[in-house]
Amino acid sequence: MKEIKIKNNGLKKLLQLFDHKDKIVVQELGDTLYGKEGFIDETHFQNIQIVEDLLKIDYDFFGLIVFEAEVGNIKIHYDRIGDQFIITGDDKIIGKKNF
Repeated sequence: MKEIKIKNNGLKKLLQLFDHKDKIVVQELGDTLYGKEGFIDETHFQNIQIVEDLLKIDYDFFGLIVFEAEVGNIKIHYDRIGDQFIITGDDKIIGKKNF
């Protein structure tokens, strides 16, 4: 297992590093700055199936406080205290990505 830490430059910028047709499962998401709703969670994104679906949303998730997802066999965790994303997966799979 390999772990990579990436400074937070935005959730969508991170997701652009993945194949847009990759399956994504958003397990947890919390954002405090989303439109008039203010706080939203993962239930707002139940129809998200692939990375492209999340990238098409007209919002950049700048109020992100929690994010847990799997893209293919790669796990993504947002560490709010360190303001970074922790990417975990098989060495071979992580090695092929351009993080």
